[in-house]
Amino acid sequence: MIGHGESRIIQNIAHFNKLKVSDIMTPRTVVFAANEDTTIGSFYSENPEFVFSRIPLFKDNIDQINSYILKDELLLKVIEKDIEEN
Repeated sequence: MIGHGESRIIQNIAHFNKLKVSDIMTPRTVVFAANEDTTIGSFYSENPEFVFSRIPLFKDNIDQINSYILKDELLLKVIEKDIEEN
């Protein structure tokens, strides 16, 4: 017997091939991103309560995303720096 959770996964897989990229894209006007030259300390002090799991990183403008950093990795670096300073 297939449980409710497994049934939902199977339904989602069947629906997956019908999705378009535009269905899951985030509009540029609401993208939360950072310049890749920004220091971790500076970023965190300006954005202490950010909620997104991934922060895109850009070089010259937000239309040129080069990479991203995970929120958990960023917070770990903030904690490590705080521990080193105390």
